[in-house]
Amino acid sequence: MGNAESGCGGGSGEEEDMETESPGFAEDNLASAAIGGGVGGNGGTGSGRSGRGSNNPPATTEGPPSPAVLLEQVKLREAAARVSDSGVTIHESVLSGNEGVLIRWLEDRLTRGEESVNVEQFCEMLESRDAPRNECEEAFGQFDAEGDGAVDIESMLIALKNSNGANLQGELSHVIRQLQACSLTPGFVDIFSKSKDRLGAHASKVLKFLHRNRIPSSAIPFPILEGYNSICTMRSSVVQDFLEFLLQKEKDLDIQYRAELDRDPDIDKVKVVTQCYSTIEASSNVPDIYKMTNGETSSFWQSDGSARSHWIRLKMKPDVVLRRLAIAVASNDHSYMPQLVSVSVGKTRRSLQEIRDIRIPSNVTGYVALLENANITHPYVQINIKRCLSDGCDTRIHGLKTLGYQITKSKEVSVSDASAIWYLSLLTSLVTASMQTNPALAHTVLQSTQKALQHMPPLSLTPSSTEFPKFFSLNILEEVDGFLLRISNCCVSPDAEMTLLAFALARGSVAKILQALSCISEHLQTKYKASSLIVSMASVRLRLLYQNGKPLQLHLQACDVKSKEEKSGPENMLTESSTGDGFLTESGRKKASVILSTEDQSNFQVTQMKIKVRKGAIGAKCGLVFAYMEEDSFDAEKHFKRFKKYDSWNYKDYKEFVQDK
Repeated sequence: MGNAESGCGGGSGEEEDMETESPGFAEDNLASAAIGGGVGGNGGTGSGRSGRGSNNPPATTEGPPSPAVLLEQVKLREAAARVSDSGVTIHESVLSGNEGVLIRWLEDRLTRGEESVNVEQFCEMLESRDAPRNECEEAFGQFDAEGDGAVDIESMLIALKNSNGANLQGELSHVIRQLQACSLTPGFVDIFSKSKDRLGAHASKVLKFLHRNRIPSSAIPFPILEGYNSICTMRSSVVQDFLEFLLQKEKDLDIQYRAELDRDPDIDKVKVVTQCYSTIEASSNVPDIYKMTNGETSSFWQSDGSARSHWIRLKMKPDVVLRRLAIAVASNDHSYMPQLVSVSVGKTRRSLQEIRDIRIPSNVTGYVALLENANITHPYVQINIKRCLSDGCDTRIHGLKTLGYQITKSKEVSVSDASAIWYLSLLTSLVTASMQTNPALAHTVLQSTQKALQHMPPLSLTPSSTEFPKFFSLNILEEVDGFLLRISNCCVSPDAEMTLLAFALARGSVAKILQALSCISEHLQTKYKASSLIVSMASVRLRLLYQNGKPLQLHLQACDVKSKEEKSGPENMLTESSTGDGFLTESGRKKASVILSTEDQSNFQVTQMKIKVRKGAIGAKCGLVFAYMEEDSFDAEKHFKRFKKYDSWNYKDYKEFVQDK
């Protein structure tokens, strides 16, 4: 019924009006229900997928959809809408995926004066965009009504522009639009023969038959057909969503089950992990990387065009096997949406090898699986965005998800560890037995341990410590911990509890620290000599802050006094200049309030602040620094008013304030 040359390639664009204005339908009929639901078939009766990112959960989370959901139209529309927002992937044909590019290609050929295109030219163009050959030939056959391997360019353009992204074959909604929009003989259904034998005579017979058996368009119930199509599409999407939910759940359970079956005898434990990577790198726009992992698909990481290629590289956690990798995209990103993506893996950043290419349909909004049921053990996994829709220059990624399992190998005891453990076990047994007859021995052991721990500050016995002794291992430390625990049980005293706490801090074991503090909390009225330990903790903390801290990039927000000259404003405080006067206030102003900000409102801890002052009477003598966060929009007058009361302070007031606080 209808071919490309007859002008029946697509809908008239007025079918919604026909459905809503058709007489003889009640308010709860199928056609009105389908329109109200906003979900149509893949052929274009409805969007079928939301064009925005959504945080709504999938339509199915517990159990299969109830009969009421599938049969009652209101509940069915709600369930289908939730499925649309969840971003379930839809299969996309070659024509709909390359519709825009194909139209531009045909228009260019038409501009050059070409009248037709053959199957080889058509397939060559689509194959350059990674389309399979068989699908290209099948797509061309939908336009090739006569089967001679050539199609009129103008007719193909009309059919493509009228199809609205629908498959040109086998789609009920498209067939309905073909019947409605066929303009060769208005009010009739046009029938064409595929055979070339005596085509003219056959066409004449068909035309006579049509005139003799004419059928008015009103006799064909298009609104009812469209309503049934939309209802069936919604039911199919809800059921498909539930089946995909079950499949995903089964895969999650299968990951751990397979790992349990395949693991070596030396493996001690297998654990499913959802974050398989330790760090993420990107080709550009590094500050926005976190937007891929914050769980909100409304935000996104976008390349800024500074790099020649766009990629995201994952540094995997040790002993993690990657099973699944997915990214979130949005169809309304248009030219920013990835179309062709590849995955590369390798032992180093420079030895990556591609293992898979993925083509993403243009109508998808949500997560797209790049790897399924994989067994990736390489330390580096890279996602390469090879091409975007309409050959866009930059790209957007709305989310990143991984799933895998982590294996933990059984602890192995070396010969040296076994010797040390044997020696410590004998010593523990000897001391424990001797303390029963000589209680003072326990105090002697504790005093010797305390002296040794004075030279072992917190975190000094962790593997990351630069002073960690090589002959120590986790096995030996566990044995020492057991030895001290038995000593403390034989000699219950504040010194014994402080010794256990000091050793736990030196090891950096949170569990042991909590265990020691739990014992201390049972004797809240007891006095503990903990000043030296607290000083040591503060010293280590400050050293780590200096070691891992970074300079803050501050920006001038406001100042309540004017500068003496144009080149001596408050912004000079933020410049590293060996010359110049810095910030000089106008004559007569001896006090100034300056507000600085990090602009991005990020949380931070200030460990050190330096202010360069001038000598003599012109230099600053004292001042106050306040650090706080303000969620409201910036209002300079509001901030200055907040600290106005401190302007009248002198040094005596400041000392009293410190003492009171």
